[in-house]
Amino acid sequence: MIKNIILVAIGGALGSVLRYLFTLVTIPFTSKIYVNTLITNVLGCFFIGFLSIFLLNKYNNAQLNVLFITGFCGGFTTFSTFALENQKMMQINQYSDSFIYIILSVVCAIIAVLVGQRVGELFL
Repeated sequence: MIKNIILVAIGGALGSVLRYLFTLVTIPFTSKIYVNTLITNVLGCFFIGFLSIFLLNKYNNAQLNVLFITGFCGGFTTFSTFALENQKMMQINQYSDSFIYIILSVVCAIIAVLVGQRVGELFL
């Protein structure tokens, strides 16, 4: 139990730092703040799709799953920021932007998981 908590903490810290660095690098190239969150979450969904296939089939190690899927992907992706950004858009009556953001996030996230799983299968 304690070992898994430590693994989640390490993975979460790595994922959070990578998310922060990724945002610093990409923010100059995006016109809207939420684009960074969208890209980060879709990339995180790709990672979780890849890792769910690769780690399960290649190593089948519960501790690697805790470290990378629960910890790293949980720290890298950010549903709470997604929700806050949508709430802010709605407060300033940007309903169409919010709707587009929600649809893009959900559809692209599911596609990214599927693509990640297919890529994971290539490495088996």
